[in-house]
Amino acid sequence: MAAQLLAEYLRTLAWDGELAFDCRVAEHAQVTDWGTARLALELAQGGEERGEMPDGDAGGVALQRVQTRLDLILRLLVQVLHQGVALPAPRPVRLNEYGMAWTATAPCAEGPALLTLALDGGGLPLRLPVRLLASAAGATRCIALFERMPDDLREALRKHVFRAHRRQRAQAQRQSGYGTS
Repeated sequence: MAAQLLAEYLRTLAWDGELAFDCRVAEHAQVTDWGTARLALELAQGGEERGEMPDGDAGGVALQRVQTRLDLILRLLVQVLHQGVALPAPRPVRLNEYGMAWTATAPCAEGPALLTLALDGGGLPLRLPVRLLASAAGATRCIALFERMPDDLREALRKHVFRAHRRQRAQAQRQSGYGTS
């Protein structure tokens, strides 16, 4: 299974950026609460999945206000619940729905691990069981494959990565002056 996931990881669109994360080798790394992982992804996306309400729809505007307030309440609750969770400073990573790669300061250990990462810099950390692989024996390039991720969570992560990649490209174009008159 790891070989198939690695092949998918290598050929799938990925986002290159910086994330705060921690990866610890664990003999039986598992996440039993996939709902928390889904919530972390939803908060990181900032409600981008919501459909737009037609103009002039008073009920739609009221619904959006309620959703915004609920988002705020969830974020405040997350802050209270995770005050003790401290992740290292953000480091360069390459992320897609099949895995994440980074360069470590020491040779990468192989085997099951638990990856904790902050997709939005301050929200609910995403905790995922992974299979760690080294790019070569004794190498410091680590690849964490998301082996047991449910399909709906993988799809949500794919959408998040696509949007982040698109925003990154748009920002690069704006900075280079491409497309301006």
